[in-house]
Amino acid sequence: SEEKILSQKEFLAAHEGDYNEIDYISYLKTFEQFHHIPRHLKYKQKDYLEYLKALQKYLRGFIQRQRPIFDIEKLEKESEEEFQERWQAKSVQGWGAGFTRNSRLYCPPTDRLFANEQALEGHKRGKEFKKAAARMAKMHPEEIEALNKLSEKRDMELARL
Repeated sequence: SEEKILSQKEFLAAHEGDYNEIDYISYLKTFEQFHHIPRHLKYKQKDYLEYLKALQKYLRGFIQRQRPIFDIEKLEKESEEEFQERWQAKSVQGWGAGFTRNSRLYCPPTDRLFANEQALEGHKRGKEFKKAAARMAKMHPEEIEALNKLSEKRDMELARL
C-alpha cells in the first residue's frame, strides 16, 4: 500500500492544536508515534536523529535502573531481529512506501528530500543543485550506486530508531 506523503503545511494543518504543552504521562502515551512525522522532516535532520538517539539512550538507562537484572542485550537483539524482518518485508510503519531516494520529491545530486514540488523545483534552480548535478553527471555508475546505498542506510537507521 502506498503511503500518502504530506507536505509540511498539510502535516501542520492536520495536527493544528496538537502542539500544546503536555504532561509526562501524556508524552509517554504518544512519544513513539514517529510514523506520523513526514519523512522530509526526518531525512538528514541532525537534530531529529540526535533526539532519537538521546531518547533511546534514556530509555535503555531507565530499563536498567528499573529492572537491574533484566537482560537488556537479549531484548535489543530480539528487537533488531524483528526490525530486520519487518524492514525486509517493507512493513515498518511509515516506511512502506519504499526508500527515500525513490520519492518524486527526492533530489539525488544533493541528497535532499523536499516537502512539495515547488520547493524541489526552486532548489533545482539554485547554484547548489547545479554544481551537485554537474558533479553527479561525471560519476561512474558504481559511485552513484554507493550514494544510493548511503541513502538507504540513512533510511534504515532512522526507521530503526
